[in-house]
Amino acid sequence: GDYATGWSMGWKVNLWARMYDGDKALQILSKLLRLVKENDPNFSGSGSYPNLFDAHPPFQIDGNFGATAGIVEMLLQSHDGYVHLLPALPNKWQQGFISGIKSRGGFEIEMQWQNSILNKGKIKSHAGGVLPIKSSIPLKISGGKVLTQSQENHLLKPIAEIEYLNVDKVQYAPMKFPKFYTYTIATEIGDVITMEAAVQKKTKR
Repeated sequence: GDYATGWSMGWKVNLWARMYDGDKALQILSKLLRLVKENDPNFSGSGSYPNLFDAHPPFQIDGNFGATAGIVEMLLQSHDGYVHLLPALPNKWQQGFISGIKSRGGFEIEMQWQNSILNKGKIKSHAGGVLPIKSSIPLKISGGKVLTQSQENHLLKPIAEIEYLNVDKVQYAPMKFPKFYTYTIATEIGDVITMEAAVQKKTKR
């Protein structure tokens, strides 16, 4: 179920974001932020105290860390070999801005989005090397050297499955993944890559 203690809901926010379901992740995050007043019989259970500490009585930092990680997981992922921009953006977050978040590989990201799509952004390379980008929309990119052939960055390489994670014999319902655009850029330490939407998404009326 969706409702649980703080650490458990923190995990669920991250897992639904990893599955690209930002709306479900936000739904659970909202439960994690439900107001709980200490020593008030009308406010019991799991949620957050007025100071935003996680209310898994008396307190559990895992819920706070999990919520923070889950929010970032909705906006940025880098576990599958790419710096994936806005992978699980909830529909309610149609516009926003974030800066200072970092991905694997030593890349620092700043992004602004409108109408639920990336509008513009910057990526600073702190360690140099190949920058593979994944986006739900085509991008105009400047800075660095755009490569015509895909190359790996060993710092972004996905963790290989080991024997006890082998689930080949288990039958799962097929998953439908959204379409993505990918770009591979060679960077030097200190390079700043700028991005903007190559097309504008039509808004519903």
